Amino acid sequence: MLEHLGLHLERPLADYFRTNVWVTGSGLMSARYLRWSAEVIGFDRILYSTDYPFIPTGGGRARFFLESAAVTDAQKTSIGAAAWDQLTAHLA
Repeated sequence: MLEHLGLHLERPLADYFRTNVWVTGSGLMSARYLRWSAEVIGFDRILYSTDYPFIPTGGGRARFFLESAAVTDAQKTSIGAAAWDQLTAHLA
């Protein structure tokens, strides 16, 4: 795939994203962004975040977005805490 650049990858590029990249919404409360991120890297690599003070999150807007997202409770748990626990487990 990338041989023309002098690179040889043992797996498709998308596999590297699924095993090496973590994504935060950074306060972008977008159902489209959430679905796209899940399609590309999976729910287990999406981290809950806000981008205060750049994107207003007062009044519980960020929490409401996650709680009302059209995903399963297990996926919400992953985004809300489990993905972070997985990412930082080596620090414990």
